[in-house]
Amino acid sequence: MTEQEYKEQRAYWLNAAKSLNKRIFPRCFRARLREIAKLDAEHDKREYEEVRKEIYQEFISDARQ
Repeated sequence: MTEQEYKEQRAYWLNAAKSLNKRIFPRCFRARLREIAKLDAEHDKREYEEVRKEIYQEFISDARQ
């Protein structure tokens, strides 16, 4: 995946997550965050779980571990 493709995909998933009302659709919101974490983990060659926790902490105030 090129850097441009990565940026486009990440922007797509960020917009998808931010456009959801996370109080009404919490499972869908977390699913979008997981997609962002998968993308970031693949791009940065890091562990998925580590990246997922960081993303959750960034977007959800009481992150589930």
